[in-house]
Amino acid sequence: GKGKYIAISGLVFKHFNPERHVIPAGVPPASWTHYVSLDAGFSNPTAVLWHAVEPGTGRVVTYHEHYRSEWTTEQHAKVIVEYNDYLRDTFGIVPFLHIADPAIKQRQQTTGHSIQIEYANNGVYFALGKQRDVMAGLDKMNNYHRLYKWFLTEDCPNFIREKRMYKKAQYSTSKTREANNKKE
Repeated sequence: GKGKYIAISGLVFKHFNPERHVIPAGVPPASWTHYVSLDAGFSNPTAVLWHAVEPGTGRVVTYHEHYRSEWTTEQHAKVIVEYNDYLRDTFGIVPFLHIADPAIKQRQQTTGHSIQIEYANNGVYFALGKQRDVMAGLDKMNNYHRLYKWFLTEDCPNFIREKRMYKKAQYSTSKTREANNKKE
């Protein structure tokens, strides 16, 4: 359900500060390590994010997003391929990894194929993240904000909005919990 996602995301984004963590739009240099992440959805938006890691510092910049509801895998794949072609042709950047939530390996009732296979059939090959590492990953992301090692460019308005929203959702959940525990 949605509530569980917000609670988890609230943990992630409690150190997110738009004034400090949002930077001007731009593509990090080709010498950085570039990768793409996917959170697939249909009614809920599919979110595709382009990230780069600075050598030496480990600083992460999320610099581009594709965010859309009610599109087919084929439509999303076309956008990913086009942006990757643009990165390659303009900056000499080829993302070293495309990674997705492991849920995309489940076969769909309608096609008998998984979302992962549908992307592969459209030229985008996603590795699967490990579900059991979710909490460790969330702690790591939170620390990246706390230590000013993860930044988002203004080219990611939906991701910025979600981070703000989940931070607020987490805050209001803890306020509600406090209010409900006053009797104890």
